[in-house]
Amino acid sequence: PMSKNKELIKKLVACFNEKNEKGIAEIVTDKVKHTAAGTAFAADVEGKNAFMAYIKDDVLSKFHRINFDPYNIFEDPEKGIVAAEWKGEFDLKNGNSFSSNGIFVIDIKEGKIDWVRDYFDTEKTKQATSK
Repeated sequence: PMSKNKELIKKLVACFNEKNEKGIAEIVTDKVKHTAAGTAFAADVEGKNAFMAYIKDDVLSKFHRINFDPYNIFEDPEKGIVAAEWKGEFDLKNGNSFSSNGIFVIDIKEGKIDWVRDYFDTEKTKQATSK
């Protein structure tokens, strides 16, 4: 059986793919953080309100279709960290479509997502989303 932490990551991905903002809000901590490694995206936020505003305004609202496929999920149960390698295909409301690969590393505290560290091609994403 899949661990609870891996199940949580699968649920997060499903919420993104369904553009389910409420579902995301239910599985993150009040102090949740999001950081992205690239410099092209202002994606460093802290706290549930800022995190959810970022998810709603900068992510979900820009896409017609989000299809994340986390094909490898790794867990460090002692630290409560899960990493997922993903490939994704995205259709934007501005008419652009693109595919991308990345990895996210997620800290889990008390059964909820506490810190999402995103590693993806921020420049490619910015180009697609800013037209």
